[in-house]
Amino acid sequence: MSSIRKQGIMKRLTKFAITASTVLLLSPGAISVGAQSQTHTVKAGEYLYLIANMYDVSVSQLKSWNNLTSDLILVGAVLNVSGPTQSTSYTVKYGDTLWGIANRFGVTVAQLKTWNGLSSDFIRTGMQLKLTAPTPTPTPSGTYTVKSGDTLWKIANQYGLTISQLRSWNGISGDLIRVGQVLRLTAPTTTPDPGSATSHTVVSGDTLYKIAERYGVTVAQLRSWNGISGDLIRVGQVLRLTAPTTTPDPGSATSHTVVSGDTLYKIAERYGVTVAQLRSWNGISGDLIRVGQVLRLTAPTTTPDPGSTTVHQVVAGDTLYTIAQRYGVTVAQLKEWNSLVSDLLQIGKRLHVVEPDYSQNPVKTYVVKAGDTLYKIAKEQGVSVNELRLWNHLTTDLIQVGQELKIAIY
Repeated sequence: MSSIRKQGIMKRLTKFAITASTVLLLSPGAISVGAQSQTHTVKAGEYLYLIANMYDVSVSQLKSWNNLTSDLILVGAVLNVSGPTQSTSYTVKYGDTLWGIANRFGVTVAQLKTWNGLSSDFIRTGMQLKLTAPTPTPTPSGTYTVKSGDTLWKIANQYGLTISQLRSWNGISGDLIRVGQVLRLTAPTTTPDPGSATSHTVVSGDTLYKIAERYGVTVAQLRSWNGISGDLIRVGQVLRLTAPTTTPDPGSATSHTVVSGDTLYKIAERYGVTVAQLRSWNGISGDLIRVGQVLRLTAPTTTPDPGSTTVHQVVAGDTLYTIAQRYGVTVAQLKEWNSLVSDLLQIGKRLHVVEPDYSQNPVKTYVVKAGDTLYKIAKEQGVSVNELRLWNHLTTDLIQVGQELKIAIY
């Protein structure tokens, strides 16, 4: 076969190959995504170069429009096959990044952040991004009730506000909002009349910052007026909105029963005394108090006359320290006079508050019988076990049948 004939055959084969290729590109599947289509769904056997030729674009353009970093594509993937249009918004899809979206629509990452109130590069699937600078929005007035699907970003953009403004006006520290929540759309302009709003009951969603903004006071003032050392408040808690102006009359308020939420600082502020005074008058060495505890609000002014008051009966809230303070004695003396080995007291227990002098008291003798215990004898005789120990110089509770015990008669 001559070389000329071979060349002719090769030309015909080449032409046939080109024609076959053209038929492939213009097959029904390809025609269905004609020149007006914006996207292409990848089918088995397709690759970037083939798809680029199909739509008369370059592989680099396909990569840029679809934020691809390699030539790998998956069957079923939806590719953008045309450049950015004049869209004003874009819905973030899985795998999108700000950089990829910015490149796709011919804007900068900085512009996307500014137009959408973003402080970082973080975006989430389904988020609506503005692709152009927002147009001025009339200043809103009133409030807005959060609906399903709302975000602070969406509401801020809807009313021409910033996310920080919404946070500030509504006492929100993060981005969490709930359906049905009512948000302020303007800064508070008036302060409630202290005469008509002297307290606030905490509701779900409240924060010290939000309450302070609402009533025109500072967080520091709320902490001071309510004895709060941090930012923790609880639903149902009642907060003072003004500084205490009067101090309760000590004659009508000499004690305070601790309720849930009370602190020494709060009680001291309420009654116009200091925490140090409360500690001193109530024998407290730290800040721990318990619900139901009764605290003195005034210093003991007089010491009971030992001749008229020699025994004290323990009541709820009593401690050796408070009893010692009340009667002008020491804890060590109370322990010695009552044969106490610890600071533990029982309600109803009788304590000597002056050094007992049994020389002036008639004494009777009790002979221990089988089955007797100090506790049983003390109960029968109307005295305490400690008194029995003290009168008979006992260091333990051990007694013997036939032993004589001295019992003072009051």
